[in-house]
Amino acid sequence: MQFTDKNIRLVRDAEGNPYGISLGVCDDYADHHVGHERLSKCLGVGRASDDGIDQHRMTIGRKLLGQRMWVMNLKSRPGEWKKLPAETRLLVAAPGSWELDEYRADDLSKSFHLEDFRTGAIPPLKTAWSSHGFMIRAFGTEERAFTKRLAKALENDDVVLGNSQTLKFGDGPLVVAIASAVPEAILAAHRDAQPDAENEEHVEQAPSLGF
Repeated sequence: MQFTDKNIRLVRDAEGNPYGISLGVCDDYADHHVGHERLSKCLGVGRASDDGIDQHRMTIGRKLLGQRMWVMNLKSRPGEWKKLPAETRLLVAAPGSWELDEYRADDLSKSFHLEDFRTGAIPPLKTAWSSHGFMIRAFGTEERAFTKRLAKALENDDVVLGNSQTLKFGDGPLVVAIASAVPEAILAAHRDAQPDAENEEHVEQAPSLGF
């Protein structure tokens, strides 16, 4: 996993309701497009349908969830270096990936720096992702609640992955979103993604997700 510190946040609709999480940009990735494409293959993205937002839907399936997803809720607890707040942790990785086992350990403080070095505080979200999977560590109340919703959505193949601008794979922060909660404007942009050839020069880009 490559740990991220940039563009980590809840992604919200026009009313301020969260429907996704930006996992940020991995600085160590020279080509994010390659990282996104490999991740999409590992997690079965796009196998449900070639239409609309379903092109970017994760299709794990209930039978494989035990091999791919790990979620846990931790109460506030003392750590080696400071008292750790309550946490909801979600890890999703391809079957057979060493990352699924490596990051199941309860104490990740040695390799996963939680505190903001500018303030010394633990932020509401810390994330990591690679070409094999992603991890979310949620400490804020709203962030923890949404991470639990996201875990439930994974059970129903109701999760889509993409970048911050279009929920399509390309350069930019990786976004994990609940498909059924994606705003209509984003869904419409995906439905209209195949214009007539004569109108291709005038195609409007999909709406930004607020970054």
